[in-house]
Amino acid sequence: MSVCGPVFEAERCLAFWKKLWYDKNEEECVEGSVDGVIRIAVVDDEKEVLKFLMQIISDALQKEEAQFEIASFLKAEDLLASHREKPFQIVFADLEMPEVDGLHLAKELRKKDDNVLLIFVTSHEELVFQCFQYEVFYFVRKEFLKSELPKVAVSAYQKVWDHVSKLQLKSKDRLVSVSADDILYFVSANHKVLMHEKDNVQIQVMYTLEKLEKLLPKGRFIRCHAGYIVNCFYIFSINQNEIVLTTGEQIPLSRHRKKEVKTIFQHYLRSI
Repeated sequence: MSVCGPVFEAERCLAFWKKLWYDKNEEECVEGSVDGVIRIAVVDDEKEVLKFLMQIISDALQKEEAQFEIASFLKAEDLLASHREKPFQIVFADLEMPEVDGLHLAKELRKKDDNVLLIFVTSHEELVFQCFQYEVFYFVRKEFLKSELPKVAVSAYQKVWDHVSKLQLKSKDRLVSVSADDILYFVSANHKVLMHEKDNVQIQVMYTLEKLEKLLPKGRFIRCHAGYIVNCFYIFSINQNEIVLTTGEQIPLSRHRKKEVKTIFQHYLRSI
């Protein structure tokens, strides 16, 4: 029996029920909501330190109303086994651990996963230089956990979230699920707002630009003109009266918005 048949029927059935639910509950749909949960792993061979790390990370992300699930491990081997079953997007790891240490953990993770964000927690700053080959996102010093870890946790979460999250936006006849990475800009013209995606896709969305400013991820999208909101991810340069995108398109820049646009864009560049 063909596998494709049942799979296709299941997907079509799921799509039908989603459509039916949306038709009946359109007014209750959360406009601009974002789906997806970020998976985070924390590993340290000391139970009390591990508990402390978990608490700091969880508290910091809960304050930001982040959507995440977090798992703790006393051994790097157990983390790797869990990662193989269902990958984590962010990993906090102690550098100094028995058997499999932080460096070996990073090496194993990088063999098959270039995207996972690695953050090392260490008391041994002299080991930092050995880690660069594994593209580490950040190093947190154990003696400064309370001051450094919350900021790093939020920054790492935001970086991953910006790339994996899906925005739920209303179009004329349906709810559109779109990644922030796929959106170039929004433009308002002739009483319509169009979302321009990469690959020359255009979709009319049922929002004003003012409403979109509240719905879109802060620090990622900039209102650069009365008629435009642009995605920082695609900004190539900010000129006197225009923003040039990596696609070569030119977006008008209002003179009175220029200073704010530059400030937001600089903050965005520091966060990536």
